[in-house]
Amino acid sequence: MPQPGGKIQRFLRANSVLAADTVILPGSEQPGFGRSALLRPGIADVLRFNAGWTITAGVNDKIDFFRSGVKVATIVPGHYATGTAMAAAIVAALEAADSTPVWVCTWGAVSPGMFRISSDLSFILEFATGANFASSVHRDIGFGDVGLGSTLGVEGIRPAYQSRHWVALTLSQVLATSFTINTTNNKLDFNRGGVKVATIASGVYSGPELATAMNVALNVADPGTWQCSYSETYGFIIQRDPVIVTTFVLLTLTGANLATAIWETIGFRSGVADSASIRFKVSDFLPLTNASHASSIIRGFNISAGGTCTLQMHTSALAGTGLNSTTPSFSKILIGNTERRSTYYATQTFRYARLVIDDISNDAGYNELGVFYIGPFDQPIQMVQDGFVVAKEHLTEVSYGDDGPQHANVRARRNVYRMTWKLLNAATQALFEEIDRTHPPGVPFFLALDAEEDPTNIIYGFLRAGLDIQYGVGVIRIVNMEFAESLP
Repeated sequence: MPQPGGKIQRFLRANSVLAADTVILPGSEQPGFGRSALLRPGIADVLRFNAGWTITAGVNDKIDFFRSGVKVATIVPGHYATGTAMAAAIVAALEAADSTPVWVCTWGAVSPGMFRISSDLSFILEFATGANFASSVHRDIGFGDVGLGSTLGVEGIRPAYQSRHWVALTLSQVLATSFTINTTNNKLDFNRGGVKVATIASGVYSGPELATAMNVALNVADPGTWQCSYSETYGFIIQRDPVIVTTFVLLTLTGANLATAIWETIGFRSGVADSASIRFKVSDFLPLTNASHASSIIRGFNISAGGTCTLQMHTSALAGTGLNSTTPSFSKILIGNTERRSTYYATQTFRYARLVIDDISNDAGYNELGVFYIGPFDQPIQMVQDGFVVAKEHLTEVSYGDDGPQHANVRARRNVYRMTWKLLNAATQALFEEIDRTHPPGVPFFLALDAEEDPTNIIYGFLRAGLDIQYGVGVIRIVNMEFAESLP
């Protein structure tokens, strides 16, 4: 194991995949190995995709071809456990689209694991320029992004033992901590002794700051004692004269400025009935925003060395979009080895994500996924002091007899990383205290040992004990950590 010494360490511990409201939708899953495995911390708990080929409408069910005109074949969605069954489904789709030729599709008849499509009449497979390229099946059956035509038949460029697999996510949102007000959302229509409108000054506010700005605007529009407030428990409260009985109506439906109203920004439903005549009104829902993330990691998988894993993100759901689509706003390939793959990227706030696994030449015939991380990372300003110690912790239990040999219950061993950070500033000390609070011993997270020069050198483990934090004068602060790797 490399000893990075002064290299950059990162803590990856706020996994959006595990958030309570995150929705996980895999393209397929085997009984007993479902999506709930991604919610459990063990590497050995896996989501196992169906063996063979999973065809999903609008995702990978099309074949564009040319024969006496442009045509498209649509494969019946479903699960095809063998290459032979998949080949039969392809023939059925081609015959339904063009019944004149005698279509033949074989799997492994000429070359092991290779699909071959042929006909007694000339045809062209439009795998490069077809109108349905985004949802074409060709990559799932080993063909490249090229047009192919032959009366003798055409064969794929790589063996295929399964389709590509995917898992789509709708990531949980978090409580908004920043509110941007501009000309698109700065109006507040209300009625108190007549219809009035408050205009909130443009700016970027915290919750309490925005409540103050609303008070200023309301008091300009209707002089008096407006007392808006904000809390993380209730959201925004709009209130006037808390001591003297006075009422008002919030025009959330009939306001003249509904198109540029502030309602949705502060958690009030817009386009519904105006409020009743009230003394105060609490947000209908807590203002939420998309979580920030800047890294992704997978562990506990059987993806072969030649397989690829791509993280896609977009402004709308990706579950039903074509696997070849160029629509996703953001796409990154996870790099690594057969144990772990990862990627870092500039901070994003997309709510919709999809991991696409292209490992069709893996003759295991299926893929599985254990731990899936999407989230931010914390990077201490200071580096680990003078490298670190890797202790070999044996989990073997030894029993000793009074007058005989010992007995060993031989078990696995694991690495325990002993690390020290010195001369911490206040912010870095606060980070370690937060890690110690949110991740007590046994709760796993990822630790990148050399994030910049060796980004795949990432350990999945847990604090073996609470952090040893030594306080001093000024910035003379020291943190000692023992981080034990999780075993399958």
